[in-house]
Amino acid sequence: MKFVVLNGSPKGNELSATMQFLYYLQKVVPGHDYEIFTISKDIQRIEKDDAYFNQILKSIRGCDAVLWSMPVFILLVPSQQKRFIELVFEKKKQRAFAGKYSTAFFTSAMVFDHTAHNYIHGISEDLGMKFMKGFSALTQALEKRECQESVKNFFLHFISAVENKEQIPKAYFPISWKPVPYK
Repeated sequence: MKFVVLNGSPKGNELSATMQFLYYLQKVVPGHDYEIFTISKDIQRIEKDDAYFNQILKSIRGCDAVLWSMPVFILLVPSQQKRFIELVFEKKKQRAFAGKYSTAFFTSAMVFDHTAHNYIHGISEDLGMKFMKGFSALTQALEKRECQESVKNFFLHFISAVENKEQIPKAYFPISWKPVPYK
């Protein structure tokens, strides 16, 4: 199975606590391919370099599932990750995501994470994805055996859903908005 990881950590891949969870999963659930894009770290390049932006989209089109990975800074996803999402809509590239399964891995202080989860859930559905509720953990929680088991079981359940093409009901209605002329 091929996963595309959209890493929203401004620290990139090596220093990101959130990415440590995904590196752990690569070790304990082997046999899958992961293509990791450092969205937050590379956002300026993504904004200016259409070839690089299209490379990310091409990888998404060719994957089985998308993993949104990011720290949550009190309620919110990183602004760079949000900017990437805005670019997808501005450039009308939503079709690259359509029909893909997705989930989210967040690390945080566990303060109102549900707000960030709801945002990524809604965005995933707006992009036509099948979103499975994500996983949140304290930044240092991976050191604990119970957290290791939880994240592993969560990921195995997600893999099973993708492999079996489980139907995941939508949780949010798409936003219908018509600008009203200002008079």
